[in-house]
Amino acid sequence: MRGPPGAARPPVEDRVLGRDHPLFPKPLLVLDNPPGVLYARGDLSVLDRPIAAIVGSREPTNYGVGIAYEAAREAARAGIVVVSGLARGLDGRAHRGALDAGGETIAVLGCGFDVPYPRENLDLLESIPERGLLLTELPPGTRPTKFSFPARNRMIAALAKCLLVVEGKEAGGTNNTAWWMQRLGKPVLAVPGRVDEEVAAGPNGLIRDLATPYLSPADLLAQFDLTWVCEAAQLRRYPGALAGKPGHHPRPQLVGGDEARRPGVATGSFEWGAPADGRARGGRSAPGAAAGTGRPPRSAPVLRGPAAPPELEPDALEALAEFASAEATVFDLVTPDPVHVDRIAERAGLAHGTLLAALSSLELKGLVCQLPGKLFRLAS
Repeated sequence: MRGPPGAARPPVEDRVLGRDHPLFPKPLLVLDNPPGVLYARGDLSVLDRPIAAIVGSREPTNYGVGIAYEAAREAARAGIVVVSGLARGLDGRAHRGALDAGGETIAVLGCGFDVPYPRENLDLLESIPERGLLLTELPPGTRPTKFSFPARNRMIAALAKCLLVVEGKEAGGTNNTAWWMQRLGKPVLAVPGRVDEEVAAGPNGLIRDLATPYLSPADLLAQFDLTWVCEAAQLRRYPGALAGKPGHHPRPQLVGGDEARRPGVATGSFEWGAPADGRARGGRSAPGAAAGTGRPPRSAPVLRGPAAPPELEPDALEALAEFASAEATVFDLVTPDPVHVDRIAERAGLAHGTLLAALSSLELKGLVCQLPGKLFRLAS
């Protein structure tokens, strides 16, 4: 859906679009009160691609930060444009996840382009137009108010095909965006949270009333007839399963019956969700699939892992699976904020050598970065 890596991108420019302008986003016209004028900075062509909204709390937990970042990253890797509100907290993490994946993102603002808000996301305000689009209905110099954010939310809902709510209070702005999605007849997904966490009250209430529980990026990609396959995630959920240990869950089935991938290697693939008869899951035709072939269109995102290696001895399989389990344990303990290696070791309960090997592996994969003073944090 995007051009090849290194392809020339349109120059960043500002536009003022009235409702009758040919480039005015058509999805906004379905609103009862569409913007009279729209200010745009960046690449307007991203509006023609599949778009998913990811929103959440301004004061998230580390758990919510990880979920929002992963969801946006995997969506962007599949060619989906991520739209959010550039608010501090989870909105910013969603934008960063999409950009870090080499994808595109749309930020809908509740203020003018020239207003430095929020300050923690000023780098995104500058970088998003290079790799996506800034939109606002407010003229330059307009500062945000308590009324501008609900108005912004209706635009996010109109642009997106579906919405993922990660965390938020029951009466917060995330639920306002979900209300707009419901009014427009679009699907809402929400991340289940602890019932005693205030920041989980919003998503839990949405699940109770209307939303689909979000358990992995597979749930978000399914809204676009895409299937998510990630062995790293499988290993996190089923540690030791690839070694065939008794008492563990069986290995999840991979798309296409691919049972021969190397255990413990963090690979991923995205495939259009169409079986051999060219029909997508749920009875709909896969986008662009040739009738009777089930093949994806030429532009469909298909990223595949490495070819199957030679068969390994059982002891080697077990060792690989145990290391993958240790790596997943360490990854779950590293947060966006720096954590000392001693703290990670204390919580992981791993041998010193295994811990350092897992951290080195995660660093090589670009998932974790090391700071001075033996501190580690998630790579942003």
